[in-house]
Parts: sequence; C-alpha cells; structure tokens
Amino acid sequence: MIGHRAKEIRRLIRIEDDRFRWVVNRDYAAGQSTSLLAGLAIGEGRYQSAMVFLGDQPLVAVETIRWIFESGLKQLRTLREPEPIVVRPCFRGIPGHPVFLGNIRSMNLARLKGDGGAKEVLRTVRHRTILSVEDPGVVLDIDTPQAYESARRLAFRPRDSSSNMVRGRRGDRLGTE
Repeated sequence: MIGHRAKEIRRLIRIEDDRFRWVVNRDYAAGQSTSLLAGLAIGEGRYQSAMVFLGDQPLVAVETIRWIFESGLKQLRTLREPEPIVVRPCFRGIPGHPVFLGNIRSMNLARLKGDGGAKEVLRTVRHRTILSVEDPGVVLDIDTPQAYESARRLAFRPRDSSSNMVRGRRGDRLGTE
C-alpha cells in the first residue's frame, strides 16, 4: 500500500515477484486508516484473516512474523464461532507490528477514521493476545534520518544466533479492557 509519492516509490523500488503488487491509496492524506481499509478491500470476501505490516518497520525477523501468524491460526482453530481475534507482538512492554487480524469480516471496520489505524476497533475485540518477543524490529519505526541511522546500524551489525529468536516465549492472553 502506497500513497504519498506513489509514482516515485514504484520507480525506485522494483520487486520481481508475481505474488506482489502495488496498491495505491489515493486518499492517503486522510490518515492511516484509509490505507488499512484499502488494503483489506483488495481481498474482501476471499480471506478471513490478514496481517498488517507497516512499511517503515522493515527489520522484523522472519521468525517473529511466522510466530505471530501461527499463533493467529491456532487461535482461529479454537473458536467455535467466527469471532474476531487479534494477535500483536510486544517488545519490552511496547506494542508493535505486524498485527494478525483473524475473522476480519466480523470486525466493525466501518468505524475506522483518521491516522489512528485500527486501535479503537481492536480494543473492542474480545480475543486479543499480546506476544512478548525479543525482536526490536516490531517497534523500530523509521520516520526520521536519526531513526534510519539506528536501523542501519541494527540491520548490519553482526548477530549471534539468538538475537531475534521468539520461540519459547509465552503469549499472555488479554481479556477486554
């Protein structure tokens, strides 16, 4: 999903993968919620779940993504009714992305407005899980030149084999607030 400077982004970032396609949100100035709604509309009726990634968080470990996804699928299998679910990673107490949204057709997404994303709607979902992860990529937001430099240092530093592993961490089940 791209909006601001979409033509330039498409020109500069080439992705050679048949599974990928750019989606342009022409209403991007109205806030992040418009991008989420436009993205979900692409698969409307075809998918029961989605994972929401932020483009300015490119350093999420593959293991983290897989764990969030598998946790979401596992929860979907345990439900008797098609109720919405949310699985969200958390790094050192800070909520992050990507977020797994299960049974999205059961969510009240019409209430989404502005730049708040889906926070207000997600608070109403009864089945929410926060997964504690040791992956700073879930919260590393690259919005400034300083953040870019921090991300660059993190991405290109030597890693030990356990630096971004999430296996074995327990997801804490949350009730409604």
